Parts: sequence; structure tokens; C-alpha cells
Amino acid sequence: MSGAETFVDLCVRELELCGVGEDTSVAVVSQGDERLDYADAFLQAALRLGARPYHVRVAAGGGNLTAEGGGLWTVGLTPLGDIPGAVEALKHAGFHHGARVEVDWIQAEDVEGLLAAGRLAELDGIVIPGGFGARGFEGKIAAARFAREEGVPCLGLCLGLHAMTVEFTRTVLGYTDANSTEMDPATQHPVIDLMHDQRDVTDKGGTMRLGTYYAVLEQGTKVAEAYGEPVVSERHRHRYEFNPNYRTRLEAAGFVCSGVSPDRRLVEFIEARDHPYWVATQAHPEFKSRPDRPHPLFRDLVGAALKLRAEHGAR
Repeated sequence: MSGAETFVDLCVRELELCGVGEDTSVAVVSQGDERLDYADAFLQAALRLGARPYHVRVAAGGGNLTAEGGGLWTVGLTPLGDIPGAVEALKHAGFHHGARVEVDWIQAEDVEGLLAAGRLAELDGIVIPGGFGARGFEGKIAAARFAREEGVPCLGLCLGLHAMTVEFTRTVLGYTDANSTEMDPATQHPVIDLMHDQRDVTDKGGTMRLGTYYAVLEQGTKVAEAYGEPVVSERHRHRYEFNPNYRTRLEAAGFVCSGVSPDRRLVEFIEARDHPYWVATQAHPEFKSRPDRPHPLFRDLVGAALKLRAEHGAR
């Protein structure tokens, strides 16, 4: 943000990027008394754009909340985090394939350790969404391992890329204490680490790596096949990144860095070699998906899931 720009101004730009405008209905969702300042900022931003905002407060500890109906935009300030956008992107991908995507909501804490196989066994595909903090991170890692070892299509978004990278490093390389320094600052194998330009940041308001950034794709990868273009742009919101010190070791073990920043410093996309679809991105591709233009990564995730279901049905 510039010195004169307020948080409400930032919210206005975020809503504009999502297509919110005059006469758009916007549901601003918050849980309990958490983040009421954020909710107020989004409400003000929606009013400034001429939209019709509603503030929905969910009781602390309440269940998942979904919004249905034409033209209703949801700004999620609950622990659901970035999930609503991913759900819509899955629906768009389903439209493309002529399939109805059924979402099975699973709390990451419910699949930690040995619980993963029993809870995930019936799924045709898995999305490991973005978020912040250590809560549920081990469950995301367990889901990533299940998907990779069982051949289940899996797409990781932002923190999902971190979980999938940590899982591969622990399981395949054998670095059992590998982690993100967001979760364990003292880890001996920081395969995910704080970005260098974030190390001296003390003001956490609007100082992440935000906005649209380009990536150069590695030809012959599933990511490049999905996009059909050598250079792509996606929206970002993060402080932590793949640690390039581990790239050579991981790639030798079957880990693929399938997209990098133009200066080749930052890994933007990853995937597993010899897997139907185990793909992750540091970005938030769900923001660019539309009903008539499903995002390529979600489109191919659903395509791989449908193929898996057909194979299972033929057995």
C-alpha cells in the first residue's frame, strides 16, 4: 500500500478484481467477534462500489458456511479462509466436463497421522487450500502423502504447496523434521522459508507479496500442458516460499519444479513425476476462474478425478 492508501482502499481494489460493482450483493462473513475490523473495512469498500453488502456473523465454533444463489459474492473472514473461491472454481471445472462436483468438507485436523487413509479413501480428488498458521498443517501434509502414494489427483494452493513440499521432503528424502519456518522456526530442514524481502518486515498490514506475478513454465510438465502457454500470470498473497537450497535434491527424487519466476529465483509451481495429477502452485488460481472459463489447473484436476472414478468403476 502507498502511504496515502488505507486498508479500505485495498479492499476496494480486491473487490474490483473479483468483479464486484454497482448492485452486486456481497456477503461479508466473520466468525464470532474475530476480525470485525476487517469485516467493517470490506463493508465500507462494498458500499463505496455501490454494492449491497450484508454482514453475516457465524457463532464461534460453528460449522462450515456456504452461500448459494446467483450473483452473491462472499468475502470469507472465517477459518474457511480461501476455500469459498476454490469451491467455485471446482464448480466451474465441473461445468466444463459436464459433471457435478460434490464437495466433502474435511477438517485438516481430522486427517492427521494415521487418520488420513480412513477419511480420504473414498475421494476422487483432493484440494489442499491456502491459509496461515500451524493449525491443521500436519493434516494437510497427511492428505498430500495419501494423494501422492495412492495416485489420487491433488491440487495444492499457496499453503497447500508448502504442505506438499514438506511431505515429499519428509517421506521421499527422509528428512523427517523438514518443515516450514512458519510452523517451526527451528527446523533443521527449512524446505519452506520466509522470503528474503520479508525478513525485515515488522508491519504485517498489506506487506505480503501481493498481486499478479508472472511465471515461466517448464515444458513437458502437467502444469505447462494445462495452461498451454509458456508464460502465465497469477495472483499471489504470501510471505513464505520454496527454499531453492533443496531444489536439486528434490528434483533428483522425482519432485518437479514446473514453473518459476522470470528471474528463476522463486518456485511458483510444483508437481510429482509419474503421478496422474499431484500439482501445486504458490498462487491463488481460484481468483481467475469463471463459469465459462474454468481455471486450467482446476479443469485438469477434475478431469483427472473423473478418469480415476471411471477406472475404479471398471474394476
